[in-house]
Amino acid sequence: MSKKLRKRFIFTAMVSVTLVLLLIVGTINVINYTDLIKEADETIEVLSSVSKGQDNPVPPPEKDDRSSDRRREIGGRDPFAPDFLAESRFFTTEISADGTVKVKNMDNILSVDEKKATQYTAEILKLGKSKGFLDSFRYRVTENGSEKTAFFLDCTRNLHTQRSFLVTSILISVGALIMISVLLTLLSKRIIRPLTDSYEKQKRFITDAGHELRTPLAVIEADTEVLEMEHGSSEWTEDIRTQVSRLGTLTDELIYLSKIEEGEKTVKTEFPVSEVCEEVLASFESLARTAEKEMIKNVESGIYYNGDEKAVRQMISIMTDNAIKHSDKGSVVSVGLSRKGKGIEIRTENLASDMSKDDIRHIFDRFYRGDSSRSTKGYGIGTSVAKAIAEAHGGEISAVLEGKRLIITAYLA
Repeated sequence: MSKKLRKRFIFTAMVSVTLVLLLIVGTINVINYTDLIKEADETIEVLSSVSKGQDNPVPPPEKDDRSSDRRREIGGRDPFAPDFLAESRFFTTEISADGTVKVKNMDNILSVDEKKATQYTAEILKLGKSKGFLDSFRYRVTENGSEKTAFFLDCTRNLHTQRSFLVTSILISVGALIMISVLLTLLSKRIIRPLTDSYEKQKRFITDAGHELRTPLAVIEADTEVLEMEHGSSEWTEDIRTQVSRLGTLTDELIYLSKIEEGEKTVKTEFPVSEVCEEVLASFESLARTAEKEMIKNVESGIYYNGDEKAVRQMISIMTDNAIKHSDKGSVVSVGLSRKGKGIEIRTENLASDMSKDDIRHIFDRFYRGDSSRSTKGYGIGTSVAKAIAEAHGGEISAVLEGKRLIITAYLA
């Protein structure tokens, strides 16, 4: 139990931290990329205006007035600084009405020749977008009457910086996750110790209380026999015997459940589980007929399984009894056993029109009995025992409601 709880705690904590880091790193990189696009578009706007020969397209700052509202910066640089135009790498082309591409300005770039510029222009025409990215170039297409002008800005440096930041942030996040996982592994035992101690005390209390109850139950049963010997049997003594038997059964089931959950080792041997299943189901045939229900058996023959025969027998009995008790009168109850991979699968299916989805969520809880089950005998602990047996054999048990049919499937590895 302690190991399982630690694994769940570490898994839940790591998933939560991973999601938070993904949100933070993703948000920062999206903002950076958005700023990169915004800066590139602003640069294109200013450079295209300058390249057209417009005088002072944006009002220049007053001399030595760095706080002026009229000052405009792009990426922390003044577009009117002498080196701004020289630092920017760009080229422009013109597209005529018939689709002919003509290179207009190649003075500010060396990495692209006229042939490459023409190819880039043809590609953006195929894309049909007015702006976007093509390789490491940010482009914008504007219309001047029947002609178009394409402006390409080289963003290699900015994109490289963006990608480097993305990789660095991912590596830092991965390193942080590794460190957090190591810390959680080292500290998880101490963190969950109060919970495990409380749970262990609860299980020990159930086991000890169960053993202590056996003595007074035995005394009550013996006293009842003495009363019957002296005064004869009556409805009162019979009722005492019935209630003592019920309390004894409940006590035994609680002790058995606690021992399984405490991790008590079970003796596993190979046995013919098909024959065991047939024997168990045969003992329930009369119960099904008495309850006016039809039981269908789908047991695959010749299956052998390595496990605790007594526990598996008990689990089949619990699942079958549950299917018969909680099915509608006159309905069909199906119980099956089949090979699944290296393990086995036990499946029951019955019509349960009064069963709700809320009942399904709590069906394996101790002492849980839905409103539709109050009229039937039982303690609401059988399904908990079946779940513990399945988990003790490295498997699992689940319940689903398909329409009005309740399907319980147990897998034993």
